Parts: sequence; C-alpha cells; structure tokens
Amino acid sequence: MWRRSFFHLYALRTAPGAYGHVEGTAVRFAPFVLLIFPLAASMTACDENSLFDEVILTTDTVTIGAPSGPSGLPSAISISRPNAIEPIESRPETAGDAQRWDFALRQGPGGELQLRSRQPDEGGVGSGILPTTQAFENIERGSRARSRYLLTPVTLTTNAAYMLRSQYSNGFSSCGGYAKAKVLELNTAQATAKLALVLNDRCDDERLTD
Repeated sequence: MWRRSFFHLYALRTAPGAYGHVEGTAVRFAPFVLLIFPLAASMTACDENSLFDEVILTTDTVTIGAPSGPSGLPSAISISRPNAIEPIESRPETAGDAQRWDFALRQGPGGELQLRSRQPDEGGVGSGILPTTQAFENIERGSRARSRYLLTPVTLTTNAAYMLRSQYSNGFSSCGGYAKAKVLELNTAQATAKLALVLNDRCDDERLTD
C-alpha cells in the first residue's frame, strides 16, 4: 500500500497540468517514505521491551542476617533502588531504611530461614518471590505475570534459584524492578544467608542476562 501510494505520487509529479502542485509534495516526502520500510522492519524484530536496547545489570553477592540472629548484618535487600549507587542491603528495622527494602530475611518457627516479601499496608503492589527449578545461570527473564509470584514467606534452600519482583515503586515513579537470586550458603545458627544476585537496573525491564 505504501509503495503504491509513493509511485502514484511520483507519477503525478511527472504529469503536466492540474496536478503540478503535487510535485513539491512528492519530492519532500520521498525520503521519509523510503525510511519507513527499514524502520518498520526493525520495530517488528525487537523483543518484548522494544523501548530498551541495552541491558543494564548489577551482579553482586550479599550476606544478610535475620534480626533474631547474632550477626548484626543488614536483614533485607532492595532491588527497586532509585540508582545503582545505593547499596542493595538495607536495615528496615531502622528509621532510615524503613521504606527502602523489598525482601527481608527472617527465621521461621522451626529456625528455618525465610525470605519475606514486602507488602504495603494500604493499596499498592508489593514485592513477590517466584521459586523456580531453572538453573540460576539459565534464567534469562523474570516473569511479568504478577499472579505467579508468592506474597507469603518462602523458606530458602541452599543452591535454589528464585525470581524476584520488587514492589511497584522506586521512590520517584510507579514501576517494578526484576532480579534473580541463588542461595549460596545458609547458616541457621547465625541466621544468615549468602545470596548471588543479578538485578536489572532499568525500571520495568525483566531481562536478566546481557
């Protein structure tokens, strides 16, 4: 349809008489018409997040400790940071970090270590945890389906992998962050967990490999 319209205008450009006014229009628009086809092709070739080209990831290893243990380590992590400079670990028990966390380490009734997602007191969308049988290295994207994520505490298992989705806010705008985690070590006596993490630093971009 585009090609036919373009060549029709080109024919009008060469015709004498009453259609002479079309000549300038065809000449002005010809370069834009020629650009439309490769642009459309590139858009259809994009992945689910066509607005994002480069994947910006943070890879880190953190150790957090439940407040009930003697370690004194930060007890939570935040994957919805306003910028990549802020630390991943946080202490929601303190006033400064009371609102800066997505997942907190806690001990269950039997001493097991659990990761608890943050749920807002009133409205909003809280964070969620999705246990998976996939190998940590093979998780290429977080799931965008909110219903798949668990909102209740998840008991951690050594070497297990999890997809993480943050609460829907980064302090400035309403959007979600995505990450994946692998449990490297658990110490129930110290109430600590060592986690390998990959975070996507872009808002609402679920890609977890570059």
